[in-house]
Amino acid sequence: MRSLDTALPEVLGPLAEGHQRQFDRARLAWTEVCGPTLARHTRPQEIRDRLLVVGACGPHWREALFTARKEIHKKLRRYLPSIRGIRVVSLPPLSEPPKPIAPNRAVAPREDTEGIEAPGLRAAMDKLLDSWERRQIGEEP
Repeated sequence: MRSLDTALPEVLGPLAEGHQRQFDRARLAWTEVCGPTLARHTRPQEIRDRLLVVGACGPHWREALFTARKEIHKKLRRYLPSIRGIRVVSLPPLSEPPKPIAPNRAVAPREDTEGIEAPGLRAAMDKLLDSWERRQIGEEP
């Protein structure tokens, strides 16, 4: 008689492989099933309890996916007949939102740049040096 430790991997291994193959089929068919625009902002996460869990980037795309989920499920069943529905979840943002740009502020002409004759170049150098000094004292990131 074999121990449970050796028998379980033999029994559950094929089941896990079959589950992974199903999920791989869902990922491969996703763009065709929901269209390229929605596919860029959503992605299958896992199959849980015969539901395909799909993440959406932001509330707008979550709502769009939720609205289209029955039609998508119908198309998806051609590839995965055992899937009984789609569950929509939120994904974390792909990146941090951009930081606001500081308003342009006037920079006084500097002695360091008084030898530069071109006014545009001198103004640019004044701004550059002013910004560098503010970073040195921690006023700018």
